[in-house]
Amino acid sequence: MQVETGDWLKQAMPQRITAFSRRLKPEERDEFPGHFDFQAHEGQLPPGGDWRVWLVMAGRGFGKTRAGAEWVRAVTEADGQARVALVAASLAEARAVMVEGECWLIGEAPSDAWADHAGQLACWSSGDWLFAPPRSGMRLLNLSTGQLGLYRGGAWSFAAAPTAPSGGTTVDAEARAAIAELIAALADSGIIPD
Repeated sequence: MQVETGDWLKQAMPQRITAFSRRLKPEERDEFPGHFDFQAHEGQLPPGGDWRVWLVMAGRGFGKTRAGAEWVRAVTEADGQARVALVAASLAEARAVMVEGECWLIGEAPSDAWADHAGQLACWSSGDWLFAPPRSGMRLLNLSTGQLGLYRGGAWSFAAAPTAPSGGTTVDAEARAAIAELIAALADSGIIPD
């Protein structure tokens, strides 16, 4: 039988747990009580293998909400770009269970917590930053310019404003060039196909 990480700790004698906790660094010891895997009972842990639906039918106090929230946390920590659907009786109920967060596109010269993550997405989740590279087809809104960006071909593209035609004898050529730039900008934004 293969033992999952943490299973030995659940089954260990108190003196072995004490010895283990003494070997932890202070910051690890402080974080230890928050690890759900060590506190959860078997019915609160997701099933192994490949599955699409995990149904937990249990009474009040079983820990259904915590089990679901911890599973979502684990999925989003493993993949900051994971898509998660929340199903609840109301928006307020869903918001009360989940931690709201934001994602940011990191610039080319980041510092502090974002150092070494240039060009990645930084997502705030459960009190910590998660970093992930953007995926082809992702879109973002640049709040400072109001522009939509599209990630494809390994880079973000933002449509440039087309040059407005100016009068004169070449109006037709300038109008065609402006229309061509507008079409290229729409294609760069992913609004129309290339």
